[in-house]
Amino acid sequence: MSAVGATHAHHDDHADHGDGLYWKTFVALAILTAVEVSTEWWPEGLGWITTAALIVMMTIKFILVAQIFMHLRDDHNLLGQLFYFGAILAIAVFMGVFGSMRIFEKSGLGGEFTFNDPTMQRPLPPPPTDPPPIIRETTGGH
Repeated sequence: MSAVGATHAHHDDHADHGDGLYWKTFVALAILTAVEVSTEWWPEGLGWITTAALIVMMTIKFILVAQIFMHLRDDHNLLGQLFYFGAILAIAVFMGVFGSMRIFEKSGLGGEFTFNDPTMQRPLPPPPTDPPPIIRETTGGH
C-alpha cells in the first residue's frame, strides 16, 4: 500500500497541464510551420529579412516544444539553463555556418561561379577541324 502512495505522491509534483494547453501549442506550432514554409515564396530581395524571420520562428518553436512537451518549465532551473545553453550554442553555430555561406559565396572561385549556380551541363567536344582520313581497301598483293 505504501508503494502505491509513494508513486501517487510522485505524480502530484508535476503540474497537470490539461489537453487545452497541448492543443493550443499544436495550433501555434502549425501556424509557425506554415509561415516558415511560406518563406519559399517570399521575394528574393528579402534575403536577410527572411533569414532573420526564420531564425526567430525556429527559436520560438524550439522554446515552445522544450517548455511544454519536454516539461522544462516544471524542472529544476539548472536543467533548463544547461539545455538552453546548448541550444543557444547550436543556434550560434548554425548562424555562423550558413552566414559564412552567404558572406563568402564568391570566394576562391574568381567570381565566375557562385554557390547557388545551377548545375553545369557537360561541355560538348570541339568540332573537328580536318575531315577524317579516307582509308581505302586495296585489292591484291603487296
